[in-house]
Amino acid sequence: MKTLMTFLLTVIGLSSCVYPTRHMMDWPHTFYGFGGIAMWIIVIALVAVIIYLAIQKEKALKTEEKETPLDILKKRYAKGEITKKEFDSMKKELEK
Repeated sequence: MKTLMTFLLTVIGLSSCVYPTRHMMDWPHTFYGFGGIAMWIIVIALVAVIIYLAIQKEKALKTEEKETPLDILKKRYAKGEITKKEFDSMKKELEK
């Protein structure tokens, strides 16, 4: 999340460095013209998408359940990698 905040602050800082000219001939190309409005809409949309994706990734990492050794043992038994006798002895070892 720190990386995202650093990125956003950098984008905001760099965008504030752009100084629009106020000459009549350059008006459509500044932040006051249609091109400037469209550019800001695109920038805001990109920032919103980045924030949304970062939040979704963080939620997925939090909800991800960690497998316990017993879960792994059960999967190995279900796949047929170990016998019932091996399963029982390993299970007793894990419960100690």
